[in-house]
Amino acid sequence: MFGYYLVIIHGDVEPELVWHADEESRDAAAIRHKRENGDKDGLFKLDFEFDGEVDHPVMTSYSNGFFWDD
Repeated sequence: MFGYYLVIIHGDVEPELVWHADEESRDAAAIRHKRENGDKDGLFKLDFEFDGEVDHPVMTSYSNGFFWDD
């Protein structure tokens, strides 16, 4: 399904894939998860890039600075 995914690795062991309709809601969910659960889980962005023929998954990490308050 097209969209934006938040990949949560609970305890850096158990994966969970959470779909979001847009990038902003995915990133807000990541911030909420980090605030509620601290640093015990790994959080990653999963997007799909279209190369003209097929979608390719692209997973990237959030920078630590992303979670800092302004």
